[in-house]
Parts: sequence; structure tokens; C-alpha cells
Amino acid sequence: WLFANEPHLVEDFIIDDDILYMEAEDAPYVMTYPSHPGYPENDLEDVFVDIIAPRDKIQFNADGGDTFLHPTSGIVSPAEGTVALWVKPQVVGIQRALFSLYTSPTDYMTLGINASDQPFIYVNGTVDVGSSTLGTTVAWYYVAMTWETGASGEVALYVNPTVGSSPEATISYPVAVTLPTNFELGTEKLIKQANSVFDDVFLFPRVMTPAELDVLNMT
Repeated sequence: WLFANEPHLVEDFIIDDDILYMEAEDAPYVMTYPSHPGYPENDLEDVFVDIIAPRDKIQFNADGGDTFLHPTSGIVSPAEGTVALWVKPQVVGIQRALFSLYTSPTDYMTLGINASDQPFIYVNGTVDVGSSTLGTTVAWYYVAMTWETGASGEVALYVNPTVGSSPEATISYPVAVTLPTNFELGTEKLIKQANSVFDDVFLFPRVMTPAELDVLNMT
């Protein structure tokens, strides 16, 4: 979890003093003693706002003007990688960006949902659309985008992948996009808000196989 200055993962718990401001849902907090200054009743000025929450209880909203940015350096490679996430749309019938590496109108890579509620990948002006429909606001969907450069390189889109799955969409990717300063979750160029709830967002520095993505899907 990389959306605050000092997040920590402790076994299956996340300790993060900024998680409340991310509109985390169903996130109980636990303190060690009643006089702890981080307790809401002891922290009327919201100085601490500490939360210790089980990992499976954390999800976050990206809607309205929300922007989730994090430096790409040391985390994302434009040459190869994978982003995988669970998403539950909060609106349907509009174009939404879920993940983006955006440098310029001709130099970017985006994973999103279009106005027909179909997932898509978009690379340097070329788009390919998946066959699935993510058209309800009550269901969770598992989507992933992989990318790898080279003579046979491609960007690939998966929805609910299982062992042996073929990608729903692909785009040729011989030359890597320029790595922007920040990657975006829930926006592209700080617009096209996802208007969605995210959970279990994973970034990997290599192309994950359908079998590996299936493991993440099941767990």
C-alpha cells in the first residue's frame, strides 16, 4: 500500500495513519491503551488518526475529484510489468480510467472502462476493447493489464483470468512508453475519474502469467 507517507504491512494488517483520508470502508481501528492520543475521543483536532485494519477490510474509493498518485521510480518499469486489481464501479455508462502511465497525448498507457462498460487498454492512441461487460454497481470485477516491450511485445488485458486464459485485448508494444513522474490510480491525466471502489491493487515488475493472476484472483 503506497498511498501515504509511512504505510506499514504487519503480517495481514495494514497500519497507516492516512488511510482514513482515503475513504477506506469497513476499516476498524485498534489501539493499545485507552489514553493513546490517537483515539478519536483523545484526538479532537485529528492530529493522529491512526488505524490498524485487517488487510481484507481495506478498500478505497476513487470518485469525484479523488486523485491517487505515486512516484513511478523504483516501482514501475515501462519495459515490462503487470497491474492487477479488483474494481467495483459506482457509476456506469461513462469512460473511466483505472490505472495510467501518462506523459503526453501520444505517449501513455491506460487501463480503463469505456462508456459501454467494457474494459479497455489504450496505448499511444491505439485502443483495444475486451469482450466482458462490467456493467453493474453491485459486483466486483478482477482485471489485469500486462505489458512487455520487444519485437513481439504487447500490452494485454485480462478479466477474471484463470489457468490457460487468453487475453481479451492486446496491443503491439515494440517500444516502451516514457515513464512519467507518477503513476495514477483512478484517473488519466488527473481526469476521467474511475468513480469506482478499488481493492487489492498489485503492481509487479514483470509480466504475470494467467496462472499467477488466477492465484491472486482466488486469494
